[in-house]
Amino acid sequence: MPELPTGCEITALTMVLDHYGYLVDKTVMASEYLPTASADRYYGADGRLYGTDMDEYFIGDPFTEGGIICGTGAIVTAADSYLSDAGSQLRALDVTGSSPEELYERVSQGQPVVVWVTIADPISGRMEYDREQFEEVFASRGNQCVVLEADE
Repeated sequence: MPELPTGCEITALTMVLDHYGYLVDKTVMASEYLPTASADRYYGADGRLYGTDMDEYFIGDPFTEGGIICGTGAIVTAADSYLSDAGSQLRALDVTGSSPEELYERVSQGQPVVVWVTIADPISGRMEYDREQFEEVFASRGNQCVVLEADE
């Protein structure tokens, strides 16, 4: 079994940090920098299902097969916390909503980009979450997080 069977997001971030010369281990990133939360869900008085914000936290444990997913907020937090501890002025930038062309432009300028993709699976389920305000989140069962990087 891989060290992080559900930790593709933090593994992708670790690859980007390596690109910039930071030789940190993905398991260190997962255990010390990735914000995590349990997958607790509950029904509110309004009858809607609520739970932890998947954008801001990795839901579950990336060291187990039971880990679920995280979004850009958790990865930006992990990146910025690590970079700050390393004494770097670099910071992560969330470019959610960028077009493929905008991402390719960044990559052509030498900036690796972490992206979430699906593996031959259209959006197959809906999760509702957020303790602060109600949101619907569409998630695919075939999610994978990868790095776009220029071929050298």
